[in-house]
Amino acid sequence: MNSGSMSLNGRNVILNGTISQNSNSKFIGHTNSELHLNLSSVSNDTLFFDNTSTNNQSLSKLKINLTPTTTIVLGSKLNIHNELTFVKGKVELVNDDLVIMPAASITGYDDSYYIVTSQNNSGALIMNVNAGSAYVTFPVGTSNNYSPAHIQQASSATSGNFNVRAMNTVLSGGTSGFVNSNTLKVVNRTWFVNSTVSTINANLKFGWVAAAEVNGFNRNNAYVSHFTSSAWDVVSAGSATVSTNNTYELSRMGMTSLSPFAVVETGEPLKVKEQSISDNFEVYPNPSKDVVNVKLSNPSDDYNYELPAITGSTSSTSIISNSSNKSGIKI
Repeated sequence: MNSGSMSLNGRNVILNGTISQNSNSKFIGHTNSELHLNLSSVSNDTLFFDNTSTNNQSLSKLKINLTPTTTIVLGSKLNIHNELTFVKGKVELVNDDLVIMPAASITGYDDSYYIVTSQNNSGALIMNVNAGSAYVTFPVGTSNNYSPAHIQQASSATSGNFNVRAMNTVLSGGTSGFVNSNTLKVVNRTWFVNSTVSTINANLKFGWVAAAEVNGFNRNNAYVSHFTSSAWDVVSAGSATVSTNNTYELSRMGMTSLSPFAVVETGEPLKVKEQSISDNFEVYPNPSKDVVNVKLSNPSDDYNYELPAITGSTSSTSIISNSSNKSGIKI
């Protein structure tokens, strides 16, 4: 598909073999149409839907049946009115959302086949969560591995849409700052959960596979941390439970505010401040060779530092404690 559009017009389309589509050629969707992707390969792996109306960005059913390691990218918003079915393969979101309408569902997902999100893009999975209902599973993850979220609204809360995406890394400022997951014992994942409902009283469960655990993380002594205003909070630790699709899970109950969340081992200093040049901060000698000294005149907290190499890679990371300054950092 190089130019022009394909209107589904209430019909079903089954594609076998390969597909190549560019942004100049779009599908015109329909709430009564199904698109089945039975693909052995993709030469241009992005699906584009016409954005002139909500109906044009809609399908009754999308079936994903690719080769096991293949991912189909969604290059525009898409509304699913009946079912998103995974047989094989993944769906990756870029900067547009995938909306599962209230009467629709997602089937066939597992730790190999799921919806991919990332820190570089804003696309999220949107699903309806009814107040007083069972947990709703958001089968998301990153290109690395599966990291689902499960959301339940209390009966006293408001029904409505929640959107979820996951990204690699845990940052000191929630959405920015020092990469805590380079050195700290955490699950290498941040979950962003948001909603526009008027009353939020949500129980949340976050899942991950063992491969996402970094720096010797102990899943039996951990908690779900929530970033609020300027810091990651600390709550009582628990032990992760074994769940479906080779995941481990921890819960955070009764949340009235959302986004971002991370899973942290007890005692890890996620509340690290980033030191700005305006603070009483010394690095000497300058220029330096082999060793550099760091001095804070009045340290009142623990500080993480990251020393980049000229190539842009990280050559050294560690913590300056509030009881002593750091000296002798090798460069």
